[in-house]
Amino acid sequence: NNLKQRKNWHTSAPPSTLHLHTMMHAEAWLTLVVTLLQYTTTAAAAFAFKSSYINLCGVKHHICDTGEVVTSDSSSSDATPGPIAILLHGFTGSTDAWDQVAPLLAAGGCRAIAYDRVGFGRTERPTVPTLPSPPPLPFAEALANALLSGEPPPSSGGGFALPNARRALAIGVEDPKALAPRLPWQWTSVGEDPYSSKFAVSNALRALLEEIVGSTDRPVYLVGHSAAGPLALRALVESMESTTTNLAGVALLAPAALDLREDPDVFDYDDGAPGLFDNLPLSLPPDLRRRLELETRIAAFRGVLSLPDAFGLQTARRIAEGRDLEAAVRAQVHPRMSGPEFAGRVAELANKYASPLYEFPDEWDRGLLNVYRADANPNAEDRKQRGRKLLRAAKDAKNQSGARVLIATGDSDKVVTVRHSERVGELLGAERFETFKETGHLPMDERPEELAAMLLKFMAD
Repeated sequence: NNLKQRKNWHTSAPPSTLHLHTMMHAEAWLTLVVTLLQYTTTAAAAFAFKSSYINLCGVKHHICDTGEVVTSDSSSSDATPGPIAILLHGFTGSTDAWDQVAPLLAAGGCRAIAYDRVGFGRTERPTVPTLPSPPPLPFAEALANALLSGEPPPSSGGGFALPNARRALAIGVEDPKALAPRLPWQWTSVGEDPYSSKFAVSNALRALLEEIVGSTDRPVYLVGHSAAGPLALRALVESMESTTTNLAGVALLAPAALDLREDPDVFDYDDGAPGLFDNLPLSLPPDLRRRLELETRIAAFRGVLSLPDAFGLQTARRIAEGRDLEAAVRAQVHPRMSGPEFAGRVAELANKYASPLYEFPDEWDRGLLNVYRADANPNAEDRKQRGRKLLRAAKDAKNQSGARVLIATGDSDKVVTVRHSERVGELLGAERFETFKETGHLPMDERPEELAAMLLKFMAD
């Protein structure tokens, strides 16, 4: 607008003079933007996102924390602590997802804390109790290789595939515990399933807030990405029972909060796999065919998860084994990052998100399998914390508590579609809805400066 006004002031000037004035002002603005970005980066560098461990409800959790941040009121010399942002990672993510955003939040006066949900990142992965497993066999490795001789390599990537029986036997030969029947989590020292959404919110998050925040009026904001969106909403609902935490707002980034059965029109769920009913002689209506496909896949998935680990581990390993992780990253970010100039950045992101797998090669697959089991077979209470039931409860909690809700999404998100995020915002009555241009599913990595600025403004408002 400033440039347009100045252009009007110089309408009588020769074209060359007008062009010169316009270029001078454009250069001034560009210089200002670059200076501000350099200042922000320099300031953020002063706040390290420090890694540590904390025992929450009997499980050693990995957390990252920028540390305490104090701000000074312009009209007062007294320093006061700023707000706290609890950053919740998405499916297969970790605290690493926030490594760029957290220091920027701290530079803006907000303490940022992230923790790894059980089953992901560097948090302890408790083992489920089992009945005694079969004794180990001599020459187990050679026998497993013989069982797999001539078998095709395991499939990887999206979608669901039934496990291979010979491969399951080979896994059991090398790891007899994978064939042992499981016992209830209630028989462990933890006392309940630590991989469940309930444990992540009602136990771990609540304990973290009590440990760090205590009983003060200091504002707390939850920031949930993708699959962590429902966790943040569940925490909002449960905050109505808390008298210690001042939950001032919830920011949801591409929130995967809808149920495919309730809102099928907001999902792009074609994984490229052949349909189970493609060869049926009957001509079924498209909606009925999709619903049958969905229910059959869910039933098959739950059936596999109910079997010993030797079968379910094949499903868990599909996300990494034999998969091009850089291609998986490119599928989640904006298409512009497929260019050769972004090759280094894509490789860096692939390594970042895969690093916990490399650090825990003997544990990550069982941890992920247990997450699948906890989420695929919820009890009656957990079913109230899903889909539209959860959104209704969260909206009521928001209206009663005065907490505000922000929804943000990338304009090219193919994982959680824009219409999915918009529907969540409508059902929640969110106060703000933001869209990042030329951004996919990972705004924390694609637009960290813009995301941090948006969150700081949301908290300041």
